[in-house]
Amino acid sequence: MQERVNLSDPSSSLAGDKKNLKLLEEVGFKSVEDLLEYSPSRYIEPCSIFSLSQMQAGQKACIIGEFGEPEITYLGDKTYCTVQFFEKNSQKSIECMFFAAKNSYRHYLLHFLKSLGLAAVEGKSSPFGRRFRLIHPQITPLSSREEAGAFCLEAQKPHAVYKSRHGVDSSKLSKLISLALKETVIPDILPPSLISSYGLFHRKDAFFALHRPENMEEVERAKKTFKMEEALISQGALLKMQKRSGSEEAFPILSGSGLDKVLEKNLPFSLTPSQKRAVEEIGKEMEKKTPMKKLLEGDVGTGKTIVALLSMLKCVSAGKQALLVAPTVVLAWQHYKNFKKLLSLLGLSAPDLYFLSGGVKKADKDEINEALMAGRPCLIVATHSAFYSLRFKNLGLAVIDEQHRFGVMQRGSFSEGKISPHLLSMSATPIPRSLAMAFFSDLSISHLEPRKEQAPARTVLIEEGESENMARLFWHCRREIEKGRRVFVICPAVKSGEKMHSVEEISSRLSVLPQFRGVPISSLTGKNSASEKEEIMASFSSGSSPLLVSTSVVETGVDVSKASCMVIFDANRFGLSQLHQFRGRVGRDGTPSWTFLISKEPEEDAARRLEVMKESSSGREVSAFDMQNRGEGDVLGGEQAGKSSSFKFLSVMKDLDILQAAKSEAEKLDFSSFPLLDKKSEEFLEKYKSFLIRF
Repeated sequence: MQERVNLSDPSSSLAGDKKNLKLLEEVGFKSVEDLLEYSPSRYIEPCSIFSLSQMQAGQKACIIGEFGEPEITYLGDKTYCTVQFFEKNSQKSIECMFFAAKNSYRHYLLHFLKSLGLAAVEGKSSPFGRRFRLIHPQITPLSSREEAGAFCLEAQKPHAVYKSRHGVDSSKLSKLISLALKETVIPDILPPSLISSYGLFHRKDAFFALHRPENMEEVERAKKTFKMEEALISQGALLKMQKRSGSEEAFPILSGSGLDKVLEKNLPFSLTPSQKRAVEEIGKEMEKKTPMKKLLEGDVGTGKTIVALLSMLKCVSAGKQALLVAPTVVLAWQHYKNFKKLLSLLGLSAPDLYFLSGGVKKADKDEINEALMAGRPCLIVATHSAFYSLRFKNLGLAVIDEQHRFGVMQRGSFSEGKISPHLLSMSATPIPRSLAMAFFSDLSISHLEPRKEQAPARTVLIEEGESENMARLFWHCRREIEKGRRVFVICPAVKSGEKMHSVEEISSRLSVLPQFRGVPISSLTGKNSASEKEEIMASFSSGSSPLLVSTSVVETGVDVSKASCMVIFDANRFGLSQLHQFRGRVGRDGTPSWTFLISKEPEEDAARRLEVMKESSSGREVSAFDMQNRGEGDVLGGEQAGKSSSFKFLSVMKDLDILQAAKSEAEKLDFSSFPLLDKKSEEFLEKYKSFLIRF
């Protein structure tokens, strides 16, 4: 059939069943290219046996012949149908068996089997006495010997199976894709040199290999081709965006009064080599006239906060303002107190330090904004209210702590016209989307290594119904308290009455246990006022109340050095990132610590998450599993979870090698010499420029 259709043409332009083609457009296959880029959900493995005389147990066979008379054996839920299948051109037959407990299916099956003439059966053979049988084989009606011969040839190859789309089933999709492969003009997108040097397919061959492969090696090569296309197109778009947004500027943060150097010299501890390296990298990037966009990644307890403070002080030393935003009031207030304590080491040279949360009085907010609008150099620690309450005139650096807790729109909220602040994001378990951004923007990564004295928390899984283990757990906590340690107990709910443990219920329950007789117990939830939270945390930290029952408000950044036990009820209800953050609240002074994950008959997915927590100790391991389990999210949109992606073939986490190669190749290419590649990059930029520019 002559090629007469372009990839950009509507699906309905194919010569075929117009009803189905029209339906394709309605369910999302707007163009012929959309149809060809629809990947098979799986491949049926090739057959290796084509004659009953060659039959072997467990081997997949494809036999041509005709069915005999079906018989039904009635056994209630185990009712089944058996029928002999007689091989063409031989005297041999094989029994086929179909479970048919449902009456409707049984009637359909009998009618279908009796209506068949020549047919092919495919399936793996199972031993049956001295013979073999096929259980629920795949049946394909055939109209002639010629069709049977062609079918056997195709059965020797992997067979693509497609996920149905709103009434268009796999077989219809397969036929329409075959039509598109025959009729469509398919030019290359990739430069010939890349196709050759990376061992890729030409685009038309890649589509044939994806949908009608000779073997599975061809499928992998086709996918690699399309991944390289998507990676190169996206990197081309990024380069175009960077050239066009050259007008985006930042205040260059040069060496000023040197407050950062003074504080570093007066710290009561030494920075680790990776902390020193991160401070140096951030300092150099902030000296540029273009905005720094940096992810500071380090596991819990690696010292991200002091790196942030030193960077903020460099900014203030240069006469600019610096902001740190935290996701919770508890964490923001703790940062404020820690900053205040450390800044006292500077004496009279210490810059102004402000705190802002939703609970701060209007008069205090007005005072902060007055200082900001006057352009006075200062440090601000705030909750997410900073995105809406503060007005900056001289902001040099914005630090976002636990950046995965903020939405993508919030993180781009501090630009002043063409002047943007330098941006430092911090995370212990960066969501895959953030790691992906390192390749789809000029976001760079600095990594902090754990301190040598930092011992990983031991993680123990406990079934709540195991009363002896629960008792041992509580006695262990009591012994830790008697050693002067602190114990966190986490619950998912605030009040009783929900289908999960609450702070109210567990606080009451623990207070009557013999293990905690005479132990003051305090509780903390998001409903406590800011002053109450401060008082409760101070009491817990000092040891006046060494056992704290809390909701997830203590998830991030809370630093109680003497905490050694983290007990989490209904652990199966929390995500991996949350559990890892909870675990990071204990053992912060290097002493042995424990995290107890309590659950009651968790579902399979939850049980797997808990096992991951038990076996892994680093945020990177947790993030990697989270990505595999949840999907990396729509890396170029607003969504942060789920399986949907802006790419049809490329995985920004699994295909880092392809992304790195594409990034390198894009920087060397003259895109104008390859019109189709250039056009695709322009389209990509237009579609996703709001994301690319924001980051």
